[in-house]
Amino acid sequence: MRTTKQSLQSNGIVKKGHFQLVSGLHSEYYVQKDLIFRHPLILAGIIEDINEIIDIERYLPNSAVFTAAAVITGPPTVGAYLAAMIASRRCSQFAPPEKDRTTYIVHNMEVVGDRMIFRRGHDKLIKDRRLIVIEDIITTGSSVLKVAKSAHACGATIDSIICLWKRNKRALPGILEKVPIYSLIDTIIRDYEPSECPLCAKGIPIMDPKKAG
Repeated sequence: MRTTKQSLQSNGIVKKGHFQLVSGLHSEYYVQKDLIFRHPLILAGIIEDINEIIDIERYLPNSAVFTAAAVITGPPTVGAYLAAMIASRRCSQFAPPEKDRTTYIVHNMEVVGDRMIFRRGHDKLIKDRRLIVIEDIITTGSSVLKVAKSAHACGATIDSIICLWKRNKRALPGILEKVPIYSLIDTIIRDYEPSECPLCAKGIPIMDPKKAG
């Protein structure tokens, strides 16, 4: 493995402070994954590591997970970018999901959809196919769960998930509970409910992750 917490931290990709994550949880660390694309050597290492996992796992006994016929996918934005690069590297098919921004009326109020959908022919491509999901950072697993739900609605099966960093030991929710997951970095990062956050208790101001430098 070429990808480590130290390599990301030394290149400013891992930030330290007091952050509110997209999940609403608080943490002392934030991984600014967009910066990966500013560091070609780190990006190349991530792609090599993911590719290596696929190569190793496809030959394990009783493992029909990784096959040449598997379709590669990943939630937008960074997960999809990585998935596209892996698919190209392996000459595999790539099917990107999209965020559904359809507006619905709920209790006389307009609500913007928050699910993932496969369309533009990708829904037909993945029907009855097995998918490998590539993700960047997993905290609660909500993004990969949305991809899985949309894939299942199209008749596809999620065989495995490979991510850059799974921040904690939480089991993935719902239909992903028994899906194999592989993480390039296995260092655990603590996160907290806002009401239980020790950084809040110390009066440390919350930083906007997108402006963390």
